[in-house]
Amino acid sequence: MKSFVVTTAALIWANLPCQASPIWSCKTGPKPDAASPCADPEIVRLDKAIDARMTRLTASADPVTAMLLKRDQRWFLETLTEGKAAELELREEDREGARAKLAARLKMLEAMQPRAGALAGEWVNALLTVKITTGAGDALQVEIVGKVDYPDHDETAECGVKAEVKPGQDGWFAGPPAPLDDEKPKDDKQADATKDTPGVLRLRLQAGTLRVVLIEPERAEFCTAPGFVTGTYFATGAAASGAAPTVAPSFDCKTAKNEDEEEICSDPELARLDNQIAALYRDTLKRLDAKTQAHLRDDQRGWSKMKKDIFSFYLHPAWDKRSYMVHHSSSARDELAKSLEGRIGLLDGLDDGRKGFVGRWIGYNASATIKPKKEATDGTLSVTGGKWEGLDYKAHCEFDTDGKIAGNQLNSDDGPRLARDGMTLTVDAHYPDRTRNKDMELKMERPDYCSRMDSAKARLFPVKDGMKVYGGR
Repeated sequence: MKSFVVTTAALIWANLPCQASPIWSCKTGPKPDAASPCADPEIVRLDKAIDARMTRLTASADPVTAMLLKRDQRWFLETLTEGKAAELELREEDREGARAKLAARLKMLEAMQPRAGALAGEWVNALLTVKITTGAGDALQVEIVGKVDYPDHDETAECGVKAEVKPGQDGWFAGPPAPLDDEKPKDDKQADATKDTPGVLRLRLQAGTLRVVLIEPERAEFCTAPGFVTGTYFATGAAASGAAPTVAPSFDCKTAKNEDEEEICSDPELARLDNQIAALYRDTLKRLDAKTQAHLRDDQRGWSKMKKDIFSFYLHPAWDKRSYMVHHSSSARDELAKSLEGRIGLLDGLDDGRKGFVGRWIGYNASATIKPKKEATDGTLSVTGGKWEGLDYKAHCEFDTDGKIAGNQLNSDDGPRLARDGMTLTVDAHYPDRTRNKDMELKMERPDYCSRMDSAKARLFPVKDGMKVYGGR
């Protein structure tokens, strides 16, 4: 049932500022419009109480926990108003529901203690509740449950997961997840899928929070809407008993400005990957010539700019027309992790001694694989690859062609023009660069292998075989 009338777009969340309360700014002055939440005294009271409690919580928390509390408050706002409280029109018949949501949020905040020293206990966030009890030996029993009514979503989004987790050498507790209300797989196909692609539920303390990561097996059904189990949870009452060590990334989490930085700060594994990238990037630059250094810096800046939007892009994916407003936190975290791992694959696997064209080539938004054509005896090479425009899944180039080398160039009749330039490989470099020449008209026709893009123009770096790279939008 739709409780709120809001005019907004599917991607509103990507542009939300990284701040929290108050939800509504109900200032003194002229009497508010009847449709405004500020016309309801109880809503105004609850809003002010929530704001006051958030102020006390963040003031007493460490910087990382305080930042994540503010993010959690934004996520609550999204479940309440679809992200635009200032433009909300609240119908008279819907005010009871709004009061109930605000009252429940206030009760949750009053129970929160922004510190953590033990896993056992109850943990909460704007979406779900985690209950952890001690089991046999060093095992822990975990139950994660919750129901969320989202604006413009016809059904209540529910999740229910259980697992027995045990400590590992990497500092995480982990174990296979199962649906909370289902003792056995539903059918043989689901059993086979779970066996072949087992899921895992992972838990670890991070500063004053509990970090939960759910990697689902194929065809698992833990939630009625896209999975939002992955996330940061906050201790309530008895669970809070001290402070946990924080795995810090390469940047200062106090100044985290974007959702990708917030997510990296919240997750010890992502923070570790971020540190690894920073170290590899510094070390890699040292061994390159000045020209290649400049190219790699350009590519690193391009990757960093694209990474900034990955988490928010997948958290509320525009292409999911039915449930874009649900927090797709599990898949968003997974995509961000893939991007970080892929960057490590490029930097750690840079093949700076490569001669010729054969091999894997990677850039922040393009890739190509070049191999000798099977059964060819005239030096023909097979070329497959593509380019994507940031995170626009509709704008891309894809090619699969054959070509021959002439000098430092690899030409084909129906594919891009490839050329060696020092250590790097250029793709369609002959096309005008309209990103640097805004007034230049593109005189050449768009190639057949591109959709909504002028060309596959890119600069790629050689990567050794077997490296894990992230070649996709």
